[in-house]
Amino acid sequence: DDAADNRLTLTFGNTQINASNSDARMVALDAGITAFDGANTAANSQALLTTVEDALTYVSEQRAELGAQQNRLDYTVANLQTHYLGLTLEHPVVASAGPLSQTVAGVEALAEGGASAIVLYSLFEEQLRAEVARDEQLIDVQSNAFAEALDYFPTAPITTKSAAFSYLSLVERAAKSVDVPIIASLNGADLGGWVEFSREVADAGAAAIELNIYMVPGDVKTSGDLVVKRHLEIVSAVSDAVNIPVSVKMSPYFSAVGNVALQLVDAGAAGLVLFNRFLTPDVDIETLNTDAEFELSTPQEGRLPRTWIAALRNHTHASLAGSSGVESSEDVVKYIH
Repeated sequence: DDAADNRLTLTFGNTQINASNSDARMVALDAGITAFDGANTAANSQALLTTVEDALTYVSEQRAELGAQQNRLDYTVANLQTHYLGLTLEHPVVASAGPLSQTVAGVEALAEGGASAIVLYSLFEEQLRAEVARDEQLIDVQSNAFAEALDYFPTAPITTKSAAFSYLSLVERAAKSVDVPIIASLNGADLGGWVEFSREVADAGAAAIELNIYMVPGDVKTSGDLVVKRHLEIVSAVSDAVNIPVSVKMSPYFSAVGNVALQLVDAGAAGLVLFNRFLTPDVDIETLNTDAEFELSTPQEGRLPRTWIAALRNHTHASLAGSSGVESSEDVVKYIH
């Protein structure tokens, strides 16, 4: 206190603050001192100093906490790098199979748009079978057209390898055109030629394989155990045949989703994609025809995969990915959170 001019001098480190009694009274009231007769007594001065020091300490602590939170936020935003199927990705947003991933131009557009990895469109088992059947029919029809026919047609059997040339070509060209991992997607319900074809996909440059096991038993007498066994056989055979990671796009309709998920991991799956969506036809009541149009998922559908991701995360080392209900950035945040 400076008694000569009735002013208060506050010193904090190398900083001095000079205030009149009226200013000091305002500071005191703001600080919670309700009885203040001026800073011209030792008691009042000490009370004001103590309160101001406490207030400054509080402000300093809050600034430190705010700074720590800001640093954590900055680190999180700048370090979204994640590991999926053993692959290091810049962030956790992967472009799933769709129309854009059917061409190299589409794949390049997805990569330029920021996708950290790209799943190519699914190659269906039925496509391979149809192509093989068509080629075999062509040979049968033309086999006796002229004397040299037997020499004209190849003697090697037609396989899924030759039928899927276009898909393998896309895998190879896409892998060379972008810097993000390319994941091949195979859709089938039995072993068939998938093991051999998986090797071809790996050799073509795929960084991983996503098995879309689309098994909807037409025989209602098929047991749940048989369905699970078929899944495990496919996963085990494919994962043993290739040296790249294999993930499984699971169905949500198993009676014990969690148990089957862990069995798939034990069979060799490096990751699980939750969940597969099956075609569910409707009826057009105007025409009474079947409507087989496939509709995109809605944000509400993201609740089920997020529930199972949360349930499984502490019970498996495998990667877990969500594949439904993403329409906006908010939906992405919900999955990551």
